[in-house]
Amino acid sequence: MTSPHVQVSIDLGQVRRNAEELAARVKAPVWATIKADGYGLGAARVAAALADVVDGFCVFALEEATAINLWELTHKPAIALGPPSTLDPQRWLEAHVRPAVSTVDQALQLADAAPLLCVDTGMQRFACPAENVGAVLDAGGIQEAFTHATRMEHVTRLRKLTAGRSLRLHAAATRPDRPAPSPP
Repeated sequence: MTSPHVQVSIDLGQVRRNAEELAARVKAPVWATIKADGYGLGAARVAAALADVVDGFCVFALEEATAINLWELTHKPAIALGPPSTLDPQRWLEAHVRPAVSTVDQALQLADAAPLLCVDTGMQRFACPAENVGAVLDAGGIQEAFTHATRMEHVTRLRKLTAGRSLRLHAAATRPDRPAPSPP
């Protein structure tokens, strides 16, 4: 990638090695987040490099996945983390992308697309408020929920808000008690 002021070279081999190392360490399914055009790295290129390493992909919107033909490129499922751009379940099914929902109406209309619930645990601009979690889960027959966690308190809150339900939970969190690794 080039600009008049900066030249950036992307080592897709290193991106792949990083994902392989992460998968080996966590011993859990790994989903690569490639929203915002792979954070500027080129979503299609990154997805192709990671297709046989990760279990699936996260995009922000359905349109990001369809723009790069993510399913055809990788044959891996995807989750759209942002609010649904369409309430037509067929569009989600055709793209092999599962929508994130945050309201009863969204859950009802997208139930056939196996939506996930996006839960507000303290930082969401477009997630389900705590007082509506049960109603949204029930409306869409939802089996999975996630939060955009930046602290372990967000993960704890997600677990508390969904306690007593057999749900698969997802959260990405950082640990503020550990310093960031030094660059090589």
